[in-house]
Amino acid sequence: MAPRYRVALTETEREYLLALTRNGKTGTKKFINARALLLYDAGPAWNVANVAEALGVTSPSIFGDGRTISVYLNIDGPVKSQN
Repeated sequence: MAPRYRVALTETEREYLLALTRNGKTGTKKFINARALLLYDAGPAWNVANVAEALGVTSPSIFGDGRTISVYLNIDGPVKSQN
């Protein structure tokens, strides 16, 4: 089973990520990670495999070690998957 991440974005975080995906100047990796966070926030049906398929990338391309989620959500340490 693909790992699932519990993501609950605040309105401010959601607006920031939406702005990243709409400004046209965001780098590819940052854009994919922002979209992934928005999809994870959309509900529990989204796991790594589903998000990767929706974004047209491989599973390891999305937050390979969890550190990127930590950076985007301003939390300490890697995020653990919820199986």
